[in-house]
Amino acid sequence: MARRTASATPPQASEPLGANLPLDVAIAHRLIREIIGLKLQPGSWLREQEIAERFGVSRSPVREALRHIAKQGFVEMHPWRGAQLVELSGETTVHVFDMLEAMYGVVAKHAAQSMPGDKLPKLRGYLKLVDQAAKPGVSMQERVGLSFEIGRYIGKWGTTAKTYEVFTHVGNLAMWQHRFMQTEDVFARRSKEVHYVLVSAIETRDPVRAEWAARAIVDLSRDRILPHIPDIAKT
Repeated sequence: MARRTASATPPQASEPLGANLPLDVAIAHRLIREIIGLKLQPGSWLREQEIAERFGVSRSPVREALRHIAKQGFVEMHPWRGAQLVELSGETTVHVFDMLEAMYGVVAKHAAQSMPGDKLPKLRGYLKLVDQAAKPGVSMQERVGLSFEIGRYIGKWGTTAKTYEVFTHVGNLAMWQHRFMQTEDVFARRSKEVHYVLVSAIETRDPVRAEWAARAIVDLSRDRILPHIPDIAKT
């Protein structure tokens, strides 16, 4: 069987990267977004030279970028061969969601206690997007992406810089597993309801209710993902 690569024929012109970030970090962020967005599939090989040509950089920052991605659990490094995108086992996925539920609960609780008042209007503004995402016909990827965007915003004000980094790493791994999830309008409506509770709890400085809502949001996704993961479904 022929091995898959991240890009069989690299584009002629290099792709721009985000400003104000070291090259290796910018490349890592771009590749992680593509992994989460399912543009790169489990088992794919990410070749240093192909990625370097794609972004118009040397292989050194690409090598560091792949190491960043490996530390986050998305790829395995193989000496002299490159980096291969992994497939998380069902057991690992269960652990990822258990960790995310606990972490998001704590993050939301702290956000209810410490989010600055001038940051609350933006949080409330997300609910308009939640309303739109709950409408029939919106893709699963859009719905999940919005939920994680809200979680990251809450995370900025409910944790320290270092623990925020860990929180986003776990969140990225969980978001990646949403490829097993089917779009359901019933799920979207329930998710909307719980997001309203979460935002209201943070606004009213109710840490207990905020923690409950954050955990409930993770539970909603987990319940719809785990039955569809192959090695869990067989047990």
